[in-house]
Amino acid sequence: MSDQANPGAGACERCGKPVEVGVVLVSSAVYWSPTPTFFLQPGPAFPNATMGRNDYYPFPMPMPSALCRDCGWVFPTPRSACEHSREPGFIFPLASLRWWGGTEPFEPSVWFTFNGKGKSGKECEVLVSRGLVVSVVDTRVEASRCKLCNGAAFRTEALVGAKAKEA
Repeated sequence: MSDQANPGAGACERCGKPVEVGVVLVSSAVYWSPTPTFFLQPGPAFPNATMGRNDYYPFPMPMPSALCRDCGWVFPTPRSACEHSREPGFIFPLASLRWWGGTEPFEPSVWFTFNGKGKSGKECEVLVSRGLVVSVVDTRVEASRCKLCNGAAFRTEALVGAKAKEA
């Protein structure tokens, strides 16, 4: 697991700085909405990382992504090349979104849901922390979605908070 940016990974869509390659570990339904609130349940933010209509998953779904540590945005890798045309919005994760950096495949431990660790004992980095969800609307995270490929990028809470403390 690497804490350094992978120089061959490219540049951030937002700030142009180098990004780190890895996977976002999705262990619950994550919804997308262009508005901060909604009346009817919106569609999935990450259609490639779902388990049917389940709200919570027995094991995390790895979603290949790029993480920019400078601006705190995560960009899932699209299935095919796309010249993104993004619109602002929000994602609503029901459980924490975690990061596993580098090219090593992630193997969750039996207790992953509770401790966020892999079989090797290494803990995954928390990008968006969630506990008991009382209201789905309260789980919102700033995001953007491509109008062409429907790929949703999101802003991490952990890195944004850390940058604010440094300033």
